[in-house]
Amino acid sequence: MLGSGDFYAMVGPLFQYYLRTIPAAEGRTPIYFNHTGIYYTETKTVWGLYSPEDYGCKRPSGYPTGIEMNNWIHIDYPGGLGMSSMMLDHYLYTQNEGVLTGNLPFITKVLDFFSHHYPLRDQNGKMLIHPTQALETYWCPWPFSDKECCTNDMPQVAGLHAITQRALALPHNLTTAAQRASWKKLQDLLPPLPYDAKTNQLKPAEKFVDKKHNEETPELYSVHPFQLFTVAEQYWNKVNISAAVNSWNADPRAHINEGWEQGIMNAALLGLTSSLKKMLISRGNTRSADGYRFPGFAPHEQDYEPSADHYANMGSALQWALVQVEHRSGDAKVVLLPAWPCEWDVDAKLQAGMNTEVRVVVKDGKVAFWSVSPEKRRADVHIARCM
Repeated sequence: MLGSGDFYAMVGPLFQYYLRTIPAAEGRTPIYFNHTGIYYTETKTVWGLYSPEDYGCKRPSGYPTGIEMNNWIHIDYPGGLGMSSMMLDHYLYTQNEGVLTGNLPFITKVLDFFSHHYPLRDQNGKMLIHPTQALETYWCPWPFSDKECCTNDMPQVAGLHAITQRALALPHNLTTAAQRASWKKLQDLLPPLPYDAKTNQLKPAEKFVDKKHNEETPELYSVHPFQLFTVAEQYWNKVNISAAVNSWNADPRAHINEGWEQGIMNAALLGLTSSLKKMLISRGNTRSADGYRFPGFAPHEQDYEPSADHYANMGSALQWALVQVEHRSGDAKVVLLPAWPCEWDVDAKLQAGMNTEVRVVVKDGKVAFWSVSPEKRRADVHIARCM
């Protein structure tokens, strides 16, 4: 949405929804877990609390209060980190201090939850995120056990690294010393990203039972949504993305290309042009769902009909194939054509962070024209392909 310039029409109501849930979310945490902060699992009601169907209306004796009975989502808490990432992206693109100031209570309370929720420490004094699950793919039933539950799942570890780093990089006039001290304390406690040195691949979690319940790729949440590994981060911040590329290549689930599957977006962010081209063509050839006026609805893919994700993920991948923005420095430096197939002619204009607009024209395999506005941002743009 941000790349297309939708800074308020769709994003604004989404932010307002989550901001309005804060009082209820903040009220339930001390009742359920005896600490502060806010958290969100995958499903929720319009007022932000558990769906009764997932929480369970007929709960067995001894089932812990505050834990949903739906095994697929019951101790999966990265939702607040994902929304925090979107709020920080909005500031990165617009530099709108008013919107960021309104969103900071949400980000602060999400990080506060994680500061308290996992009190265990490893031999190095780092946080042990346990018991946990890696999305819906690696979950464990209650009663939770070390043999079945994950430790240090990638979505939460990657999200915490990304959000604490980006929050600490915000201008100090927009944050307080107390906030920064709390965020730095949390950042210093975080375990490293789950990683297998033997294969140079990322892992779904530091410890997990290889019993898959779904088709997600938790290890690649470090690519999307948290964008620790992208072509833009590789070029501007010298981040080695080889482990993420190896993980994408090695996991067959990363190549599934329907509905909410995010392999197409990860392919774009990692610069995997050949695979991305095939995935874009496949999604683009999917006919719209029958019986709906809106052509952006795809047929049944997973869960429910219509599928809003099928074309939406394709649209995001298209944008990231054309333009990527780095996140770490806070300067929103740009890579043009990080994954675009040069044999495809294109004339595109997209937003690129820091109130910057870029245009690029590819004709007959080469960049025929490109521009950036404001012009002073020209030194912050790198063209990766088609030269």
